[in-house]
Amino acid sequence: NWRGMLAVLDPEKSCIAKRLGISRPGVYALELVEE
Repeated sequence: NWRGMLAVLDPEKSCIAKRLGISRPGVYALELVEE
């Protein structure tokens, strides 16, 4: 498991933002959970 923060400055140029469906700049909390 992993927790962290993601800062998206330009969602149109960010491959991570596109993959997560983020369309607005901002700071996002993430939690990755293994199954």
